[in-house]
Amino acid sequence: MPLYVMLSRPNAEGLHHLRTNPDRLDEVRREIEAVDAKIVHRYALPGNLSFLTVVEAPNNVGAFRLAVERQSSGRVHTDIFPAIDLDLFTRLLGQTTETVGPFRWQTSLWARSSVVCCATTR
Repeated sequence: MPLYVMLSRPNAEGLHHLRTNPDRLDEVRREIEAVDAKIVHRYALPGNLSFLTVVEAPNNVGAFRLAVERQSSGRVHTDIFPAIDLDLFTRLLGQTTETVGPFRWQTSLWARSSVVCCATTR
């Protein structure tokens, strides 16, 4: 399943609710699992973004639904982003961005005129 990064920032009411109900994190896990997603990693962060959660969701719609469900309480602002595998990211960074074109035939007179001819007939 695809991975998503969920950044959650509780507001003052959400922080108060978390302090008075420490089991709320288990409830959040159950809510996430209810939309067919699974928590892979969860980290508490200092500063504005209080929690970073790596989630496996079945697809983009499932991930969006997860973010909407999380924000529906009004106690937390949630942003969700697609994640990329580190090995794939490293491999993509190592690829060259050189191009081999345009080829000589693509810039020839007959090729340029056929593009103009086709564009004007539509």
